Amino acid sequence: MTSYRNYLDVPPYPLRGTEREFLRAVGYCHLWISGLAEIAKPLYSSTRGMHPLNWTEVEQQAFEKLKKALVSAPALALPDVTKPFHLYVSEVRGIAKGVLIQTLGPWKRPVAYLSKRLDPWVAGWPACLRAVATTALLELALTTPHDVEALLRGAPERWMSNTRITQCQALLLDQPCVRFHKTLAINPASLLPDDNPEEPIQDCTEVTDAVRTARPDLTDVPLSSPDKVLFTLCSGWHPICRAAVVALDRTIWAQSLDRGTTAQKVELLALIQALRWGHSAIHRERGAVAIVHCKGHQKGETIAARGNRAADQTAKEAAQKPMGPLRRPPLTPNKRRNWQNRSKPSKDQMVGGSYQMTDCWSQRH
Repeated sequence: MTSYRNYLDVPPYPLRGTEREFLRAVGYCHLWISGLAEIAKPLYSSTRGMHPLNWTEVEQQAFEKLKKALVSAPALALPDVTKPFHLYVSEVRGIAKGVLIQTLGPWKRPVAYLSKRLDPWVAGWPACLRAVATTALLELALTTPHDVEALLRGAPERWMSNTRITQCQALLLDQPCVRFHKTLAINPASLLPDDNPEEPIQDCTEVTDAVRTARPDLTDVPLSSPDKVLFTLCSGWHPICRAAVVALDRTIWAQSLDRGTTAQKVELLALIQALRWGHSAIHRERGAVAIVHCKGHQKGETIAARGNRAADQTAKEAAQKPMGPLRRPPLTPNKRRNWQNRSKPSKDQMVGGSYQMTDCWSQRH
């Protein structure tokens, strides 16, 4: 440790290159520094890219903590490769933390501190799914406060993409040397420094369902008594891109779009325009929306067939017109006439959600 004491006298570096060199040197000691990724997070963020280095009090504090951690004696035992390893894992604010444990008689001794910053995509997941990503690159016996194995063996396609599912299942479930344990006693990884250590006991599957499931007022099944039925038709092929939103008795919006617009973007634009047209004061009236896929080019006189044919014809007519910037759908006459003259609801009406504007918003159930 004598050679590392020289870091105590090192001033903060004003240049990005030298700051990165310091971080690389610290990285060699990551096994002996508790919470390295969390401490160095401000420094990694400030040295990313080519913009001028912005050295603030946050970076200065992180720099000083790293220098002190380099010369502090770690409370670690030497690893014994003849004994099995046990890894305790926890995740806090986008940082995966781990403590590698070996037994000595009846006691458990830490032999390494591990930490890794999760990628931005994974950092946006709920806490239970972040625990899955936290253990994705680890081996041995894994102990976490979340039921990782149940999440992966259940129905993960409801919460994760197929690529992520394949990656995590291949790394975790297909490895015979990996064993999962849920924390029943104290998890050493949760004892690493944290400003907000409070975490309620939870059912991972139930919480993930509640967080990642779509809104209860959004469905893909037709509503029993809808206020309005709209149809969209989109085509995003070169050289003509067109989209339309129609009702059975009128055209809501139709436009020729810029060349090169992808089919997925055209579909989203049409859906957004339909929702804009049907938008109401949601803090006064509660409603529901159903987005239903129906087959195109159908014969017959069903509502779906008639609406699809009307949308198809309107989109073809819009394709013959010149392209231009995206236009909003026009307000209905009732909405436009009463926009400024509507009466103000009482507080009880707003809280109860039963308020209805005369000749302005359609009744919702």
